Amino acid sequence: MAWQRQFRHDCGSGSIPGKVFRHLPFTLRLPSSLPVLLLALAALTMLGWYRAASCHGQSSYGEAYEQSRDEFKSVQESVASTKSTVENTKKAVDAVEAQIRLKIQQLRKAGQPVPDNLKNAAARFRNARLALKRSRDALANFGDYSEKITAVTDVYDEIKELRGKMEADRQSMGDLAAELRALGTLMEKGGEYVPILGDAIKAYGAVTTGLVDKLGEVAVTIDSNRNQDQLGHGTHDTSEKNRIFREFQRSHPELIADVYHRSVPAYLYEPVGVGEGNSVLWDEESRQFFIVPADVPAKDIFKMSLLVEKRLAASELQLLMSHWQESGAPHLETARAMQPLLNDLRQGPFADVVSRVSREGDGLLYRLLRNPRLFEALYVYGPDTRLKLHRDLLAIHDSLIAEGALDQAAAIRNFSRQHRLEIAFAVPDPAVSPKPAKKTAEKKKPAAAAKQPATQKKEAKKEPRQKPAAKAAAAKPKTKAGSVVGSCSACADAGLDCACGREACRCCAPGDSDCNAFDL
Repeated sequence: MAWQRQFRHDCGSGSIPGKVFRHLPFTLRLPSSLPVLLLALAALTMLGWYRAASCHGQSSYGEAYEQSRDEFKSVQESVASTKSTVENTKKAVDAVEAQIRLKIQQLRKAGQPVPDNLKNAAARFRNARLALKRSRDALANFGDYSEKITAVTDVYDEIKELRGKMEADRQSMGDLAAELRALGTLMEKGGEYVPILGDAIKAYGAVTTGLVDKLGEVAVTIDSNRNQDQLGHGTHDTSEKNRIFREFQRSHPELIADVYHRSVPAYLYEPVGVGEGNSVLWDEESRQFFIVPADVPAKDIFKMSLLVEKRLAASELQLLMSHWQESGAPHLETARAMQPLLNDLRQGPFADVVSRVSREGDGLLYRLLRNPRLFEALYVYGPDTRLKLHRDLLAIHDSLIAEGALDQAAAIRNFSRQHRLEIAFAVPDPAVSPKPAKKTAEKKKPAAAAKQPATQKKEAKKEPRQKPAAKAAAAKPKTKAGSVVGSCSACADAGLDCACGREACRCCAPGDSDCNAFDL
């Protein structure tokens, strides 16, 4: 309407109060000037309030932002509380599970059959432990990212993801809670853990229910907040930004959507209702829009930058996007391929090799392998970390060579060549490999023995007796992660952690939270 258009114009120029003041002298000359004056002052006050609310940012958008910021703060506090509760619950579940496993072991040693209900109990406790581990990992990943943000809207996707995972675990634990408390009564020993378990399950259910509810509230508020600021031909907003964007749309036919909504980060706008399509960046300083090609993950680039302690402005994100295909994408591909390569080694028979390398690097490698997104972010946008991981890969390769694990070492070299890492590996020469040399010497012995004098023959006979002894010494079993030993000193000599049961101990890779020896 005409008066609305006029008000928007006047709001920008600040002329409405001026018009009222211009008419005020005339009003004072009218009959019954006091009532009219009061009416004029009331109108002025109302217009002042309206202008302050509409022109100075005290809008529903600003209120939504403030509300979501407060709600998000409560979510962060709830996440911190839930982390502690999950840890305590896991300890209680581990304790009861250990008693069940010990009972099973005692029955087997005594040659007695293990009741089916006891086997089922062990399986259910294992599932509970895995559910708690998933919760712990999800909370840790959320914390790593959310603690570094300064705008609430930038954590929206993480809130939705965390809510889904916590909701699934909450339902899983809700189904298991009654069973777990009942299964505790099956144990002949360890009955004292049953009350602890019941309290732990109750606490877990309470905090996760509260957390999921808070996550839902803040997600709804932020979603409303983000969608208020929409741009494009399909919108009715007459702000300067939208006018600039509509002109930008007309000159860029590759922007196929009519409406673009606010995303993460807040200056990224994504198409609505077209599936995959180009997005746009709004640079507040230059008052310009820039195209974000559909094959450039602007949102992921921004999130990775937050994990490496850098919050990008629109111009900085645009610069990184321009180098994505030549630099960012290859690094991300390498990071995603390196993790399973290292995890396979870490969880296999050569876990001690990876463990030693990680200890020398104060645990960075293990910390990153437990947090895939942080691994990716630091590898792509943390050049010092990338070089450190390459050095770790070289050290692991050399240790594998020393262990005689030539195939595993070759796999690391192949990986390096495939991803062009330019790591200077020391490759063993197969022509002088010790094993083929021994076989050749053994084949030549009969012919050489016929030409040797008797004294040399005796020495030759002694030599084969010494070689098996040396070979046996070399083949002496080495203490590795997962090895069962008599005392923790054997683990310490190999640079490993140790967990002991009642009859034996087990060596564990440093930082392996799932290693226990309750069945020993």
